Amino acid sequence: MLGTGLLDWDSHVKAMQVQWLLKYLDASASTWKLLLDCWFARTSLGRAAILSSIPAKVLTKSMRGNIALPLFWSQALEALHELALTQTSLSKDGMLSQPIWDNRHHPPPKLEA
Repeated sequence: MLGTGLLDWDSHVKAMQVQWLLKYLDASASTWKLLLDCWFARTSLGRAAILSSIPAKVLTKSMRGNIALPLFWSQALEALHELALTQTSLSKDGMLSQPIWDNRHHPPPKLEA
């Protein structure tokens, strides 16, 4: 929307969705976070799973038939992954806190069959 002063609505919605995921990661305790905690308990990473290299489709896939993560959160996770966030530097403690598997900084080598 060049020059019209109009808001790109799709980008605005994605930004708000990602903002809620970032609120999910903060240290505050809220009851709404328990739903997502249970959903992401399928991985050993817990809340950090949303920042890992695990594809959004894997994280949002239902494990019990018709039970599904609400569309808002699925779309938010996809929007977060579209950003392709990278961390430019890590301290020693920061590196040690990274998961060995599903790490965005050091993907596993591709093995040829």
